[in-house]
Amino acid sequence: MVECTTYADDIKYHGGAYQSQWHFLNIPYYDDPGSKPSDYKFKAPTHNITEAMDGIVAWLNKKGSYKNSYIYKSIMNDNHVKGNEHLGLSTALRFLIHFVGDIH
Repeated sequence: MVECTTYADDIKYHGGAYQSQWHFLNIPYYDDPGSKPSDYKFKAPTHNITEAMDGIVAWLNKKGSYKNSYIYKSIMNDNHVKGNEHLGLSTALRFLIHFVGDIH
């Protein structure tokens, strides 16, 4: 469990950069909603912590078409995993543990 808490950060610069955007979801905050510029075009990244956690939980529960998800495919294509379902699931669980800590 202890190793899992830092795993996602540890591998970011060792072939695991594909999951760099999965750690957070940036959303702009305005004290005064009227202060937002009219031409502001914020768009949250498609691949973020909410997608990652949903995809991993679906995989762990074998729900729906989890194998078609971006998260599943990214993890399974990781050089460390190389298509091995057991290694992929182990990696996914480590990510989930880390991401729960990130949102905490």
